[in-house]
Amino acid sequence: MIPKKVSRMISVFPLFRLPQVVLFEVFRFLEPNDLIPIALCSQRAFNLVRINWRKSTKSAIWMDSQLYFGSHMKVNDIFYNLLTVARIEDVPEYYWEFVQIKGSKIPIGYNWERNSFQTYWNDVCYGFKSVMEFVTELFSSDIHTVMFEKNSFWCVEWAQSRQKSLMNAHIYQDQWIRENSEYCKIVNSCTAENLMIHAYQIGVKIPTETVFRTRNHLSIYFGRWVQIQHLMNMDCVEIKVKQSYFKKSDITCFLKNWLNGGNSRLKYLSISTEYIDIDLFCQEEFPENMVRSDREMEYESERIGKCKVPICSGLKRKDGIIAFIFWDPQEHQPTVIMSNGITTL
Repeated sequence: MIPKKVSRMISVFPLFRLPQVVLFEVFRFLEPNDLIPIALCSQRAFNLVRINWRKSTKSAIWMDSQLYFGSHMKVNDIFYNLLTVARIEDVPEYYWEFVQIKGSKIPIGYNWERNSFQTYWNDVCYGFKSVMEFVTELFSSDIHTVMFEKNSFWCVEWAQSRQKSLMNAHIYQDQWIRENSEYCKIVNSCTAENLMIHAYQIGVKIPTETVFRTRNHLSIYFGRWVQIQHLMNMDCVEIKVKQSYFKKSDITCFLKNWLNGGNSRLKYLSISTEYIDIDLFCQEEFPENMVRSDREMEYESERIGKCKVPICSGLKRKDGIIAFIFWDPQEHQPTVIMSNGITTL
């Protein structure tokens, strides 16, 4: 860690005495993590950073509670570590000094492993909330993404309680959720536009009549519990289910429901099934609706990325929308992309 005292002389640059126009240009060339120690100097410094920092339209604040409590900013495809939170018992012998964050005077140091400034709190949960409030106020942004574990779902609930909407919530696959109530709470209580559940679960039972929240995207990476009725009740633009037990008859049932107006917002579907010969399947099950594309296309979104749509069979609905169906050799499962979601022809 950086020692609190140094023996050599340090010249101080009078940053806050610069004219407003010059100060704006200085802040414009600083990275978000460079602005954190400046903003911690005083309330005046905080306000100067907040007013003069030029916000990028592609910046997003992340609240990450996976391995440790940390705040990050993503600008385009670059991540910046802002402030992390640790227990007061872990404060090193050498730390920089005390700082004020949301009314609390706490020690701060630099964590070289995490490449960020680290704060130390008696109550780490309270400290994490305070740090996130500090960061969101400084950069005038809501929390965009919450990364959580099974024991830190409170981060999602807290973020939801303080802002109108939450874009992403994501629990990773190294988590085991053993209680059915815990899994159901995540599915039913999280209001994020995009929910990614990559955690393992044991014996999850969700009633087939469950009405799922309306979302943009829903990913379930261990979908053994998902039945076809669940799928038809998911009101999403994008649905991705892996390790499910769907059969060809289930796909027939789902597509009949879609042809009759079900899952009206759906533009992308990828689910695990037994192998299906798509062309033969469409001919046998939906001869009156079957069409075929004459060129390759592309579907693209923030969560899916770019997905190539090969020349393939499709099913045409009465309103003219076509569900293009193809077997994805990389995912080893069928993918359905609606014509009103195609981004490149």
